[in-house]
This record gives sequence, structure tokens and C-alpha cells, in this order.
Amino acid sequence: MANDKEILEGKIEELGELKNLQQIQKKALVSQQEEKKNLLAQTKGQESDYQKLLQKASQDAAAIRNNLYLLEGSGVSMSLEKAYNYAKLAGDLTGVRPAFLLAVLKKESSWGGNVGTGTWRKDMRPADRDAFVLICEKLGLNPDTTPVSKKPWYGWGGAMGPSQFIPSTWDPILGISATRSRRPE
Repeated sequence: MANDKEILEGKIEELGELKNLQQIQKKALVSQQEEKKNLLAQTKGQESDYQKLLQKASQDAAAIRNNLYLLEGSGVSMSLEKAYNYAKLAGDLTGVRPAFLLAVLKKESSWGGNVGTGTWRKDMRPADRDAFVLICEKLGLNPDTTPVSKKPWYGWGGAMGPSQFIPSTWDPILGISATRSRRPE
């Protein structure tokens, strides 16, 4: 019997230890649940703010896409999305960022609204004339009616198009030689 009593006391002691261990684990679990609840409450507020910002950005993007992108003075109008797609295509081909290309168009000619009032015969540097005439031919334009930038007092004019580039920029691509004259007299 004494042996049974010792065994029983050992089991009682073991059960007491297990009960203590269970209470410690229960407290840890309650603490973890509280921490999780607090974290969820904090991130829920942040998620709500993030969702609001995301919705606002989406609305702004839709409004921009719906606005007309008017190339002032050039008679061409298109959506900003379409203009960006053209700039993206050019950017993909050249490695130049579309935003930069659009910025150049805005800065150089105000979206094509100010392409110049000069003529190639009077305002363009003679070295650029062959390239200008060839570009006009390739685009089906009459060089004598295609405007270029006027010659300023300090140098030459002759920049052409909405991006106001100098025609000889394209010499290597067009295969123009300095000895070959293609301009009409």
C-alpha cells in the first residue's frame, strides 16, 4: 500500500506540474492572441489607408486617360494614353524614356504648336539642307512649305517638327553624303 501511495502521490505531483505547464502555455497563448489582435488592428488601419490611396491613384489615372491630349496648333489631337503609347514605342526602339520624349515635345514646341516660321532656304544652315529635303521627300512634304525654326541673330535656325530636331541629326540613318546634293534649286 505504501508503494501504491507513493505512486499515487507521484502521479498527483506530475499532474500538478502538467497543470502548471498548461497554465503557462495558456497565458503565452492569450498573450500571443492579444499581440496578434493588436497587430491586425494596426495593419487593418494601414490597409484601409493603402486601399484609399490605391483607389485615388486609379481614379486619377482614369481621369488623365480620359482628358484629351491636344497637340496645340498642329491639328492633331489624341488621348494622353495614345500619345504615351507612341512615346513608349519610340522609347522601346531608342532606349529613351517615354516621359523624357514627351517632355522634349512639350519644351521644344509646346506639343507641336510652335514649329517655327522660318524657311529652309533662308534660315537653315547649308550643311543641314540635304538632310531636310530628303526627310521631306520621305515624309511626302513640300520642303518649301514645311516650317522650320527661324534663324536667330546669333546663329542658324532650321530645327524641324514638333521635336525641333536638326535635320542632319539623321544623316547616318538616311545615308546622306556631304558631296551629294538633293535639294531643289
